[in-house]
Amino acid sequence: MGMHLEFILLGLVQGISEFFPISSSGHLVLIQRVFGLSEMLIFDIVVHFASLVAIVYVFRKSFLSLSVRRFSFLIIACVPTGISYFIFSRYIGSHFNDINYLWLFFFISGIVIYSTKFVRPQKNLSLFSVIAIGIAQAVALFPGVSRSGMTISVGLLSKLSKKDAVEFSFMLGSIAILGATLLKSKEIVSIDSFLVVPTIMGFFASLFSSIIALKIIIRFVEKSKFHLFGYYCWFMALVSLSIKFWL
Repeated sequence: MGMHLEFILLGLVQGISEFFPISSSGHLVLIQRVFGLSEMLIFDIVVHFASLVAIVYVFRKSFLSLSVRRFSFLIIACVPTGISYFIFSRYIGSHFNDINYLWLFFFISGIVIYSTKFVRPQKNLSLFSVIAIGIAQAVALFPGVSRSGMTISVGLLSKLSKKDAVEFSFMLGSIAILGATLLKSKEIVSIDSFLVVPTIMGFFASLFSSIIALKIIIRFVEKSKFHLFGYYCWFMALVSLSIKFWL
């Protein structure tokens, strides 16, 4: 597969899996394992930035009308993630591309996501639900655990309204993506000239698929079909096990 096609594929996968509750990091680990690709830091930063742009675009009205209360809730929800990152960053970094536990994280994600089938959301945001969502995002630092899957699921399990669960999850995600992008960008010195065009193509592939994925997942939650992604996570757990033993 040519480099340009590889970058486009990775960009599309990043955009779709970042917002579908199926773990973008887990899928990128699998694709890199299958195609024998090495970790590409600058590409990872660029495609995640594309996802950030997509969130701002889709939820632009919510960002423009953000209240002080909602903003403070977003900051509070970031605290568990920040604490977890600085405490466990060395462990997470050393295991991020480890496929040995990927199947387990996919399996657990599937259980949490499927459990939303049995709740009837009805409440507004509260401090309890905000902290719970923040902890869910912290757990999603591990590959195979979907950030959107965990935060939306915990929001719904906290009986938040569907609109609040989705909107808060992705607005919180924009902060997480921005923070991760800034932290990783410190490690960049330069980019090889032959990677510039493929990386730009990956950015637009990620941006396009991110916007489409966001609109689709919003509809799934609105129609109470979010739990169906649990089946996909269980399927990916089986795929991960197969790749672990065969490749």
